[in-house]
Amino acid sequence: MSKTIRFPVRVGLAALLLLLALGAMLLPRDSAAQSGATMNSHAVAADFLAYWQAHGGLAINGYPITDEAIEVSQTDGKSYATQWFERARYERHPENPTASRVLLGLLGVEYSKGKSFAPATSQVSNATTTYFAATNHSLSDSGAPFLSYWKVGGGLAQFGYPLSEQLPEVSTDGKTYMVQYFERQRFEYHPEQSNPQYRVLLGLLGVQLYQQGNATSTPGQTSGLPPTDTPASAPAPTNTPAPAPTAPRSNGPTPTYGGGL
Repeated sequence: MSKTIRFPVRVGLAALLLLLALGAMLLPRDSAAQSGATMNSHAVAADFLAYWQAHGGLAINGYPITDEAIEVSQTDGKSYATQWFERARYERHPENPTASRVLLGLLGVEYSKGKSFAPATSQVSNATTTYFAATNHSLSDSGAPFLSYWKVGGGLAQFGYPLSEQLPEVSTDGKTYMVQYFERQRFEYHPEQSNPQYRVLLGLLGVQLYQQGNATSTPGQTSGLPPTDTPASAPAPTNTPAPAPTAPRSNGPTPTYGGGL
């Protein structure tokens, strides 16, 4: 009798285990986010890591300052998997084609809210100046070599359109620098740097906006200078300039003013 009872129990248990295994295999998953790396004590998913590596790495994006989390986008009000970096905010959009599933936040737009910028004085492009009708601003190497840096660092896909002309502004270190705002960044000109490749530096808008939104200090640097290029185990990197950017691959859609993320 005992064998008659145990037999269906064993069969039922085996069937249950089989159903559970099949269910796990059929669960939807984002394979691109299943593996990655750890930087600055934060896990970075494979798709975010691939984008980081292909689009300037440390010099353009900085270290991650948060883990990945679901956040509401300030652009369209929808929720996305989001990760903050010192100089960028990544969002995962599984609804997009593969090449444009990782999109960048418009940190320059958000950081410059409330600022008023005079338009370009000339609406003509020439050998040294590029005019953007979309925002009525221009980009040039006259004064600060921002046009060259913009082109080498990723151009429109990485930084977006200019939101201002070059203008003097007091940085978080209390010193005045020539700066220019873009949809996704702020450029600073540091002529005091002995190495020419470090004379154009990017603002840590990711750190500053994340701190503003959370009213707490976060790992990362609070000045306009980039962090060290050595992975940091301490909460705050040093003011050693990061490596100059290399031209990233542009595999996403061309942004439009006010669009994107």
